[in-house]
Amino acid sequence: MPLDTLEKIRTRKPFAPLDLLVYLFLAVAIVTAIVALAVGARGERARGIELFAGEECVCTFSFSDGLTVGSGWEDSVTVQTGETTVLTVYFDEARSEYNRLEIDLSEGTVVMADATCSRRRDCTHMAPIRGGRGVIVCLPHDLKVMAIGGDEFANPVLG
Repeated sequence: MPLDTLEKIRTRKPFAPLDLLVYLFLAVAIVTAIVALAVGARGERARGIELFAGEECVCTFSFSDGLTVGSGWEDSVTVQTGETTVLTVYFDEARSEYNRLEIDLSEGTVVMADATCSRRRDCTHMAPIRGGRGVIVCLPHDLKVMAIGGDEFANPVLG
């Protein structure tokens, strides 16, 4: 490389005005994308949850109207109201096999609080249903808890 080229490189400003414009444009685009994702991820709030055992609807719980129990499940579903609403689904007559959900009506969240499905109780470690999306699955009891309404498939929750 000739010496005059090295001298030009040494004395040149680190950024040309056009370079600064390109970097400013990229920074604004990145910030705009992050804000759009944060605001757009909120979506619509769920109106309630549905519980399925296999393909059969066990019950529907509306955050505004309460519980509607499916045919044949009337003696297997209980609801206790208090600071949080506790919905329990029993899978045997002795009521020793169950899944217990805690529902926070003010926040619109549902979490699997307890279960007797297996030693590890994987369903109790799944991400809660919140903000209109999410699914909780208990494989040993073949129970699925899904949000009603909201944007349940817009941003899936993996837990």
